[in-house]
Amino acid sequence: MMTTLLKALAKLTKSSRNNAKREDLKDTGRGTVGKTVVHGVKDRGTNEFRAQIVTATERETLHPIIRKDVDKDAMAHTDDACVYDSLPMKPSDNQ
Repeated sequence: MMTTLLKALAKLTKSSRNNAKREDLKDTGRGTVGKTVVHGVKDRGTNEFRAQIVTATERETLHPIIRKDVDKDAMAHTDDACVYDSLPMKPSDNQ
């Protein structure tokens, strides 16, 4: 009986915390809220991968990092984020 009661109480407490967390985040959007942003570059020729934590995802932050790590004649395979639109690299068809 005590075990069942403790399990029920633990479930209720966990549910309450999740609801409180959801309430805290309700107006902040979804997906990347509260997550660390990591920028990564892979050289497909050498299979070398470089990654670093970045503080922001704006052009002013990412473009200098990308220009330092990527040759301007490289083929860029990115997601559809607009931050990549003005890079000098050749865009891929993302296939």
